[in-house]
Parts: sequence; C-alpha cells; structure tokens
Amino acid sequence: MMSRWMKLLVRMYPVSWRGRYEAEFAALLEEVQPSWRGSFDILKGAVAMQLRTIRLGKSFVLLGVLGFFAALIPSYFIKDEYASSAVIKIQSLRASGNQVPPTAVEDQMKMWLDKTLSSQSLGRLIEKFKLYPEKQGKESREEIVARMREAIEVRPTGKDEAMLQFRYYDRFLAKLVAEELTDDLVDRSHDATAANRSFDLGILNPVQPANFPIYPTR
Repeated sequence: MMSRWMKLLVRMYPVSWRGRYEAEFAALLEEVQPSWRGSFDILKGAVAMQLRTIRLGKSFVLLGVLGFFAALIPSYFIKDEYASSAVIKIQSLRASGNQVPPTAVEDQMKMWLDKTLSSQSLGRLIEKFKLYPEKQGKESREEIVARMREAIEVRPTGKDEAMLQFRYYDRFLAKLVAEELTDDLVDRSHDATAANRSFDLGILNPVQPANFPIYPTR
C-alpha cells in the first residue's frame, strides 16, 4: 500500500522530468523501504520541481493538491474515535394520566448521573477495561478520569427518552463501556424504586458497536 502511494506521488513531478527520469526513479523505489518519510521526501521533491516550471494555472492546481495532502497526511497519525450509544426510556411509576413533573425527572436523573459518572465509578471502569493505557503513568488518576468523563455524553432525544454515548478509539471497548454505564444508570433507578420514587429507567435501544469512526473526518 505504501509502495503504491509513493509511486503515485511520483506522478506529481513535471511531465518533462518524468519523461527523462521516471523509469529510473521507479526502479529505485523498488529497492527502498516504503515509509511516510520517503513519501514526504518525494512530495517535497515534486513541489520543488513544479515550482521551477510553474505557470499561473498550474500554480492553483498545485496549491490545491498541497492543501489536500496537508490535511490528509496528518489525519493518518490521529487515532480513529468510535462512539457507542444506547437510548434510555424514562418510565413513570404513577398511574396513567398522572405524569411525573419534568423538574423531578431532571433532579433525579442528575443525582443518578452524578453517581454513575463519579470518580470512583469511572476509575473502576478504567481499571476493568484497561482504558487509556498511553496515559497511565503520565497523567494522574483524576486527569484520566476527567478525560473519560469528557468522552461521555447524556442528552435528551425525545419525549421521556435520553441517549447515553461513550467515545473511544477502540470500537469494541466503546461498546462494552457504554453498556456498563447504561446498566449502572438503569440499576440505580431500579434500586431507588423501593424508596417510593415516581419513575425509573429502562433501555429502549441497547448499545450497538460502532462500525465507522466519528473522528477524524478524512
């Protein structure tokens, strides 16, 4: 793949240069180890040769191509990020027609979320699933927990519904962690029903694995 990519970059050299040296250059590429550094050197050489023979029309094309590679190449050094989510249903425990006040739902949900997203709960998940291994030993426990908390989103998605989402660069771990977070939140609501709570939570749409990354958008 990398070897093919390097040969493609050779096509960016001026036609006159390729007419004289392309065959020899292609033979040289067969002998070198394909790498990003080598690709960059080929691209740099192509730009230098084009600038020597540049015209106004060609300059716009060249700048466009350079802009494309300037955005594309760095994106391959960024880890893909996947998002897994579940939809939670807010279920009233009162008789039909006697709805739970929205403020009560918000207050109770906040209390359950504060416990589910507490440093202790998230720290347990980080240890259980070995999350953020590249940060271990470099950042404090609280910094890693804060990083994980930023990757969690809970937002309303409709009447009596909310979505819980977790983002991570391993799509399978993203699913497992999202499931644990959802189950923990739902379990807290079920435990509270014994204390005469007016509603609890149920899972409307279970967590599904993410097949495509949400970031970066290459």
